Amino acid sequence: MYSAQQLHLVLPSSELSERNGSAILRVASELSAAAERRGTVTTIGCGINKLRDPHLGVAMITPPPTWTKTIPGVFLDALWKLVAGHTAFAPKYDATKLSGVTDVFVHNQPWLGNHVRRAFPHARIHLYVHNRVMTKARPWAIRNRLGEFDSVVCVSQFLLNDLYRRSRIKNPVERTNLKLVQNGIDVDKFRSLSSDKNEFDIVYVGRIVREKGVHVLADAVRKIASTRPVSIRLVGGKGFLPTDSVSKYEQKVISALTGPNIRLDVTGPVPPGEVPHLVNGCRTWVVPSIWQEPFGLVLLEAMASHTAPIATRVGGMTEVGTSSGVTFVEPSDSQELADAILGLLDDSARADTSVISSRLKAEQHTWAHAYGELEKVINWSSRL
Repeated sequence: MYSAQQLHLVLPSSELSERNGSAILRVASELSAAAERRGTVTTIGCGINKLRDPHLGVAMITPPPTWTKTIPGVFLDALWKLVAGHTAFAPKYDATKLSGVTDVFVHNQPWLGNHVRRAFPHARIHLYVHNRVMTKARPWAIRNRLGEFDSVVCVSQFLLNDLYRRSRIKNPVERTNLKLVQNGIDVDKFRSLSSDKNEFDIVYVGRIVREKGVHVLADAVRKIASTRPVSIRLVGGKGFLPTDSVSKYEQKVISALTGPNIRLDVTGPVPPGEVPHLVNGCRTWVVPSIWQEPFGLVLLEAMASHTAPIATRVGGMTEVGTSSGVTFVEPSDSQELADAILGLLDDSARADTSVISSRLKAEQHTWAHAYGELEKVINWSSRL
């Protein structure tokens, strides 16, 4: 039996490994490491057969039967959530593998509060919200699910306000369990300049999917290439793991970036630990999301690097990037994005100022600081 004071529960389908670039797994891992540095024993609970690196956690979650992922199963679960306000299918947690758990953080799974509480009846149960959750649930169902947790931790004010609005919480007493803990960044990982001599004008890091706006970036690059040579590196793929295949969307983006005056490098998905040396030889780091990005962990990485960051004004991105050297543009506007890139490429003094300012702001968002804010939530919950 493994002894831990704090437990982070991730999706049972998520591979727990150092090669997985999932933001949720990275947050759970970094918070666990920060807790350990403060003397708090912690671990990550993952699905059976999903533990690739044993030092990272414990395999203890049995997912619902596979038929629940079929169309009838998904329909039944959605109907049950709509009518009853509960999930029809919940994972099973083997609490016998752990002892001494005082706090459980359930990452992005708001329907599982009471299920987790039954498995860990003597622990405080916290919901950790990374994205907009329960988007189709009725206000009363949202309030009931939030009420099942001792605290609800949101990674951005954008998400916190979204839950307030959609749950229609009005009484200040009711909403006291909603708390803000912004994500952190390990600035030291991005401190060293890259040994890669193959410098690129632009770098993009993340999943190459439509909502991330990579096609908008490709269009902006083509506009630049119509008048001058430009180089771009894409770090990522359709998913988080290096084994992911290339999607039709990726093929379309790569095709758009194959032409005169464009030098393109596509790395595919890489482990998070390989990102710093792939980006610090680049001049601008673009985060072109067109959806309401809840926080944008990649933006913090861009700010911590030796590149000049450019991002879209969506979701919670401006909460971190405003007044920090980040150049903001409107989403889906490839011309404004092209102009922003050129503005930094052609003005080295401005680019240097952007790099210095954004790094100073990133240094205020360490994982130690994030865990300190999380400790305040835990202490607040202990007084209930």
